[in-house]
Amino acid sequence: MVPEPEQSADCQKEDDTIEEFGGIFGPYTGGCYESDRDAKIKHIVAINEAHHSGMCTADIEAKRTFAGELLNLTLGSGEVNSAKNNLDAFDWLPETNRRWLARRVVEVKLKYAMTVDGDKASALEKVLSGCDSTELARPPCLE
Repeated sequence: MVPEPEQSADCQKEDDTIEEFGGIFGPYTGGCYESDRDAKIKHIVAINEAHHSGMCTADIEAKRTFAGELLNLTLGSGEVNSAKNNLDAFDWLPETNRRWLARRVVEVKLKYAMTVDGDKASALEKVLSGCDSTELARPPCLE
């Protein structure tokens, strides 16, 4: 009997993200993917943004935990990942699931005690105020 190869931590996080979403799709576009090879794992709050929001003073273990935080992971195509790059929710919000994304940004920032600049806080508040739902909208291809 041949032992199965161990799964890398990145692959496990991708599998966990797919399981949480209920399928292989990109919340930023609402599009489904044929396989997990078509979707790339992406941080919602970019590592660079986290660093400038207070994670620069965190110890190495906290930084590792943050880097793999399921609450802060999503899936997206290469094009979407390139468009978002290291931009934060003030500079980039998708049309699809923008309230879900804004809520996730707030949750991640609170969990890791990160700062939010006044303009960015106002922008997040504007997106979230008066909204009916911040739940993740799943595409028909997953139903």
